[in-house]
Amino acid sequence: MAISRWLQWISFGSLMVWMVACGDDETGVVPPKTDTLDTAQSYLKAYTPAGSFTADQLRLVAQLYGYSNYQPLIAYGVDIYKISYQTTYQDDTITASGLVTIPQGMTGQAPLLAGLHGTLSRHDQAPSNVDNLDSRTGLELFSAFGFITAIPDYLGFGTSENILHPYYDYLHTGRTTVDMLYAVQEMLEKEAISYRKDLFITGYSEGGYAAMATLRYIQENNLDFRVKATAVGAGGYDISALMQSILSNNEYPRTAYLAYIIHAYNRTNGWNRPLTDFFQEPYASQVPALFDGSLDIGSINQRLPNRLDVLCNPAFVAGIREGTEAKFLEAIQANSVSDWAPRSLVRLYHEQDDEIIPIVNSEGTYEAMIARGAAEVYYFPFNEATSHGSGTQVMYQMVAPWFSSIRGE
Repeated sequence: MAISRWLQWISFGSLMVWMVACGDDETGVVPPKTDTLDTAQSYLKAYTPAGSFTADQLRLVAQLYGYSNYQPLIAYGVDIYKISYQTTYQDDTITASGLVTIPQGMTGQAPLLAGLHGTLSRHDQAPSNVDNLDSRTGLELFSAFGFITAIPDYLGFGTSENILHPYYDYLHTGRTTVDMLYAVQEMLEKEAISYRKDLFITGYSEGGYAAMATLRYIQENNLDFRVKATAVGAGGYDISALMQSILSNNEYPRTAYLAYIIHAYNRTNGWNRPLTDFFQEPYASQVPALFDGSLDIGSINQRLPNRLDVLCNPAFVAGIREGTEAKFLEAIQANSVSDWAPRSLVRLYHEQDDEIIPIVNSEGTYEAMIARGAAEVYYFPFNEATSHGSGTQVMYQMVAPWFSSIRGE
C-alpha cells in the first residue's frame, strides 16, 4: 500500500481516533443463560490478508500528526487479516466476522488483546470492512505495541449483517468475542505464529460494556484464558441505572441510543411487540428503517426528537419508572454487568462531563464490585474531555502505555 493511501487510511487526526476510536453465584443477581462450551471444536471459518504497515510508516504518521509521544510505543509493523468464524445467535449457529492485527517480526510471544469498538449502526463501518475509512477503530494500533489484537465486528455487522445487532446484550456479546478469540488462536496455529494465552481486554462506550461482558463471560464459564488486565471506559455497565437516568428527564441528547436499545431488545429477546408499544408515531413506523444498516448513529439521532414525550409511548415510560414493564426491566437487569466480582485486574475510566452515560454508572459499578470483594478493581475518573466522545482519547492516553508496560514477553 502506498504511503499516500496509508496516510489517507489512518489520517492521524485518527491515530488518536485510532488510539481512541458486559457470574458468580454470589452476585445476588440471577445470571443470564450461558453455554456449556466445547473448546475442542473448530471455530475458524476463513481468514484473508487485508494489508500490512511497517513500524517506520506508523512512526512517520505519528510524527507528522503531532503524536510523537506514541513513537516509543510503536515497536512493530502490523499485518492485518479479515476473519470469519462460527458463533451462535438465538441458539442457531451462524458465521460472524472481524479483524485481526498481528505485530510483525516479534521475537517473543505476543499476548492476545480483545479490542471492543463503540456503537455502530451503519453496516459499512464494520471493522472488517477495511476499504472504508470509517471502519477504523483505533484498536488496530495495539499490535504495533506488541499485541495480537482481535476486533469483532459484533453480530449484526460484517458477515452477519442480516440480523439486528444485539445491542447491550450480555450473552451474545461475551460469547461472540470469546468465539472469535478461539478462532484467532486456530488461525495463529495454522500460520505457525507463536503467542501467549495471556489476554488483555479493552473497549470504550459500547466497547466498554462489551469488554466487561467478555470478562464476565470468561470468568463465569471458567474458560482457559489468563486474563491479565481489562481497561473499560464509559460503558453503561448498569443498564438498569442508565435507563432510569435517561427516563428521569424529558430530554436526552442522543435518543438514537435509547431507541437502539429498545428496538434491539424487542428483536433479540423474541418479544416482537408492536413498536407502538414503545414509540409514538411517526417514529414507531420509522425505527426499523433507521436501523437497517444504512445510517450511522449520528444521522439516526438527527432524525429522532430529543424529547421523550415526543418519541416514546407515555405508557412505556411510565412502566419503566413504576416497575410495571416487567419483561423489559428483567432483561436490562439480566444484561447488566455491574454487580459482580472480577477475579482479575480491572480499571474503569470515565469522563466527569459525559453527557451520554453519566459518570455515576462507573462509580456505582466500581462500588458494587468492591462490595462484592473484588481485590483488583480500580476507578479512574478524569476531567480532561468535554464530552462522551472526546473521553475516548483521554482514556487511551492512559491505557496504551499501561498495557504496554505490563505486556511482558
